[in-house]
Amino acid sequence: MTTLNVSDVSSHGLTQIENAADILKSSPQLRSVFEAVYKGKKQPKNLEDLKKLTGINSEVRILQLIQRLAAAHLVDRRREKNQTNCYKVPSVSMNRVRILAMAKNTKKLEKFRKKNRGGDTQTITTIRISKKLVRAHHLTVDDLASFSAIRKIAVTKGASLNMLERDFNNGVRKVIKDKWEQLDWGGETDDLYTTRLLIKNNRIPSAFAFKGRGTKGILVPGKMGKNGDQIQRLFRSPAELFVVQYQGPIAETVIEQMKAFAEIKSVHSDKPIYYMIIDGQDSDRLVRAYPKAFKS
Repeated sequence: MTTLNVSDVSSHGLTQIENAADILKSSPQLRSVFEAVYKGKKQPKNLEDLKKLTGINSEVRILQLIQRLAAAHLVDRRREKNQTNCYKVPSVSMNRVRILAMAKNTKKLEKFRKKNRGGDTQTITTIRISKKLVRAHHLTVDDLASFSAIRKIAVTKGASLNMLERDFNNGVRKVIKDKWEQLDWGGETDDLYTTRLLIKNNRIPSAFAFKGRGTKGILVPGKMGKNGDQIQRLFRSPAELFVVQYQGPIAETVIEQMKAFAEIKSVHSDKPIYYMIIDGQDSDRLVRAYPKAFKS
């Protein structure tokens, strides 16, 4: 048996309903697509349906919004007969009226949040499970076939960068040849979600959290997100590899949290789950291995 101690998700008031409202509140267009998917009895809704119901004429824009909703598990996105279809998620559908009401009214959301936090005290949940069920694996940047050129780059002692988070994000996308530019908005679970990353010769769904030069000193969980819950939100992404990248040193507590959430997700999903950190030294190596990609 193995024991996992993790912060109770409810300690941040992030119930499914509250989390959905939090995500939808920051984008009227996102709410518009969400409402369109759940409007009426017709399932699924395709891109043409969503264009008519939302008034958004750009298919690219609608696809971007669908991606955010799907990553947060608010819609069920499927590729069928060469078109993108969106289905309702039953548990979300049951609460859609309440979710939208709180997404549109901050006072209602805060009232719900306060009620469900129970005083905002953090609890620790202890889970005991068989070690055979846990398939969480730690990787380094050298393990990825997508970043194979880094293996020839030596570590420079004390190396650090001074890049914008956006620039490093764009550099990674160029290296892995992912042309899908994600939007940066407050309800996101990750800074980059991609299926272009390779382990050996296999593509793996991956979620990145980037921390740029705006963050100072050693990276600790408390510096990750407004509520220190960025790692927790990262693991809500429908990925199998989870990466935290920072341009300086990363504390062991960040790695401990990633390990704990990876173990839980591996049991819950019944799949191998991988986690990785890219600290300042490895970030520097990556930039030197692919200078053209990271050229601002």
